[in-house]
Amino acid sequence: MATGTVDMGSMADWFSGVVSSIAIIVALSGYRLQERQRKFDRELLEKQRKAIVRDACSATDQVVAYFEMSKRILNSMGSPLSFQAFVRIREHLLTLHELLEILSQRVELTDGAMNAAVTARRICGVLLTQLDQLDRKEHREWMDALMTIERLNTAAQLASERSSSVRRYFGLSASTAAQDIEKKYSTLANELDYPADAGAGPRFPDLSTTRY
Repeated sequence: MATGTVDMGSMADWFSGVVSSIAIIVALSGYRLQERQRKFDRELLEKQRKAIVRDACSATDQVVAYFEMSKRILNSMGSPLSFQAFVRIREHLLTLHELLEILSQRVELTDGAMNAAVTARRICGVLLTQLDQLDRKEHREWMDALMTIERLNTAAQLASERSSSVRRYFGLSASTAAQDIEKKYSTLANELDYPADAGAGPRFPDLSTTRY
């Protein structure tokens, strides 16, 4: 090749190599972008799934809490304050019953969460039926309701165990709502069981202003 001339074949090879390198870089960049997008989508789906599972477990735990507290309050044999408590409990159970129906149909739920939600919904239905039949003056009805509700002790235990197991698997904390329910109505049940002296004033919460 004469000095000062250009080897067109070498230039073509060089240019082809540059184009190939650019194509590889672009392909790798596209692949990395796709991988990042897939990772983002997976994390988003897992986050959504965890939120739905948390809602199902929380609703389950709330139903179980209302179940346990209802049994205790039923022992008061129809006191006016007990009846007032059940009016509020019933409204919350209606919401939980509808919520559990929706949640139990979500495909994101694990088998354990689904089992807990379905069992809790069944308990919720029985509680609603029994509370609807209560009469302020008929003590016999209160005892009949208590006996019917107590037949679900095993179901409530299984629902609670399922919920706890699912929470551990997903690293979820305990339901603060269920804890608040237990705190509120335990205080009420204790007062109904062991009334304070008339001059000491009420120790139970104001049912008309507190949550749950």
